[in-house]
Amino acid sequence: MDEVPLTEGDQTRHLKIGSKLTEGLRRRLIDFLRSNSDCFAWSHADMLGIDSKIIMHKLQVDPLHQPVRQKRRKFAHERDAIINDEVKSLLGAGFIREVQYPEWLDNFVLILIHPDDQEKTSFMTSRGI
Repeated sequence: MDEVPLTEGDQTRHLKIGSKLTEGLRRRLIDFLRSNSDCFAWSHADMLGIDSKIIMHKLQVDPLHQPVRQKRRKFAHERDAIINDEVKSLLGAGFIREVQYPEWLDNFVLILIHPDDQEKTSFMTSRGI
C-alpha cells in the first residue's frame, strides 16, 4: 500500500492505495480521489447533517421478550482511554446521547438508531452509560 496525500503537500490527510497499480491507473485514481475530496469524512464532525431518511437502523424487537442488560466489559487502560475519546467525539457530534434509565444495556452501538429504539441500544463505558 502506498500513502498518498489527498491534497498535494498535506500529510495530515492521506489515503492508502494499492502499490501494484500501473502508473497510469494510479495517476487517474489519485486525480479522481482529489477531485472528489469533499466526499471524505475525516471526523465525526464532518458527518453532521446526514439525513435520517437516508439511513437509520430500526430494531425488530419482540415486546414479549425481557430487556437484556449486559455486564460492562473491562478494558486495558489504553483501550479504555481510546473508547472514552471516541465516546466524547460522538457526543460532541450529536451522534449519541447520555441516558439515565436504560432498560436494554449493551457494550457498543455504532449506527444511527431510530428514536423509538435508542433506549434499547444503550451502551456502557468506564465513564458511564
